[in-house]
Amino acid sequence: MSRFIIPGLIIGSKVSIAKFGAVIGSDEPSKTVSADWLPVPPTAEAPGPWLYMGRIRTSNPQIETKTGEIEGANDGGTYETEELQLTTKRKFLFASNYITPEFLQLSFGLAQDWGTEQVVFGSGSPQIDVYVYTEWTDAYRDGARIMSACMQGRLRLVNPAKAASDPSLAEFELSVIYNPLCKLTPDEDYAGA
Repeated sequence: MSRFIIPGLIIGSKVSIAKFGAVIGSDEPSKTVSADWLPVPPTAEAPGPWLYMGRIRTSNPQIETKTGEIEGANDGGTYETEELQLTTKRKFLFASNYITPEFLQLSFGLAQDWGTEQVVFGSGSPQIDVYVYTEWTDAYRDGARIMSACMQGRLRLVNPAKAASDPSLAEFELSVIYNPLCKLTPDEDYAGA
């Protein structure tokens, strides 16, 4: 595996989501987005079930660890403590000034997409089961793709909708769930560019 170092990198991020339950194809056999079926990554020509989340201001992975302390006498007879990592919580955070139907759906707890029809207010969940697909790009290399990643999880809002004189900011948090279908893929052309 080769190793490369990028000085002063400004990373751009593209984010799309595919909601669980979305059906692909109208004929048999159709496919339904689920933990067992991951759609192919979106392209401009074939977005599939992926929904573009607007221009992304920030995006970042986050890992939180939970530790526990054990203590007692060691083999040499002295008393010591040791901190062990017990679990990790993985998240992916992203923010955009673009207000999407998912932002409003999560803000108001709607059971379904908010479109042109009326929906029952407060009948849904504050989270949506989704896949998130992201590409990180290098601003200095005219948007050359550095890597892409797909994650499964539960999408929530960090902040609800707020009417104000400042531009709205939609801040999302994906609580990542392990799925062997999901991968991080470095762009093979980037390192040598």
